[in-house]
Amino acid sequence: MKIAVLATHYYPIISGVSTAVRLITDYLRKKGHEIHIFTRRVKDLPKTEEKKGIKIYRYKYSTRYFFSFELINLLKRKRFDLIHSHEYAYFHSLAALIKAKFNKIPHFHTPHFHFVRNKLNKFFAELQGKLIFSNSYLISLTNQENKILRSFGAKKVKTIPNPIDTSFFKPGNTRKEDLILYVGRFADWKLGIFPEVAKKILKKYSIKIAFIGFGNHPKIEALQREFPEKLIVKKEVPPKELVQWYQKAKILVLPSEYEAFGMVAAEALSTETPVIASRVGGIEEVVQDNETGLLFNHQNPKELEEKILLLLKNKQMREEMGKKGREFVIKNFDINVIGQKILNYYKESLS
Repeated sequence: MKIAVLATHYYPIISGVSTAVRLITDYLRKKGHEIHIFTRRVKDLPKTEEKKGIKIYRYKYSTRYFFSFELINLLKRKRFDLIHSHEYAYFHSLAALIKAKFNKIPHFHTPHFHFVRNKLNKFFAELQGKLIFSNSYLISLTNQENKILRSFGAKKVKTIPNPIDTSFFKPGNTRKEDLILYVGRFADWKLGIFPEVAKKILKKYSIKIAFIGFGNHPKIEALQREFPEKLIVKKEVPPKELVQWYQKAKILVLPSEYEAFGMVAAEALSTETPVIASRVGGIEEVVQDNETGLLFNHQNPKELEEKILLLLKNKQMREEMGKKGREFVIKNFDINVIGQKILNYYKESLS
């Protein structure tokens, strides 16, 4: 098959979506399919290139909705057997649906569902919800997201989680110090209540906390100034270094106010690092409470602090949760399992 894939980000830009897209497209290419990726232009990266047999096109865009005449022209000139877009609240997903309708080919869409806060994006998100959800083959990352999409009018939805490369995200033997890890964007809705909890813990205990991600945030900067010996901040960490941080940490904290899936939780579990995560969105389908980690109310700082200290003090509990976590990820999220499910869904649409 000749497949077009559209996403807001693609490797080497690191995000949950770009990681999922890279793993899936690499799997499809290894199975003999021709992959063309369309993504936003990024400074210092070439407009077009080919990597590992995958063709990449980076287009110019305008507005926060990422409208792009260049993308329209790129899609016009090429023909595909099917087209798959990721993230629903942006122009490229609507462009993908229109392309599919004109060429009479299937349009697949993975919304990576999130509640849009920006007013302009919210308008386009609601418009797309009506058009894309009822005219596409949808992939939800969790059963919880599946229900949300059906409530928005989706007709054809399959739950297929994001993939994890379990051969890459594997256990190490470097958990020698009390290190708590946060991985993700430095944004209010991602960080949640964790900065205030981190401050309390750093004041009371001989513990280190590492924030790995991208962007800037005044609360992290304030913590860095107050606890220069205990706080580690790393930005835009490459995958090889990221897996080492997972292997070093005794706990990963995922404090988001909302997550469609929680990619970093699955990555951490794959390295046998137990996770303490907020009980929101699809996280409960990634982290099993009291089995592979602990869940907390994302508005309750006392509960989060208590659960962090409970796990730090209980080595046996951490190790048992870590082993169960990796077993769960291998069974449910490994790229070979997920890649085949997506490929089967593609074939269904063409039969």
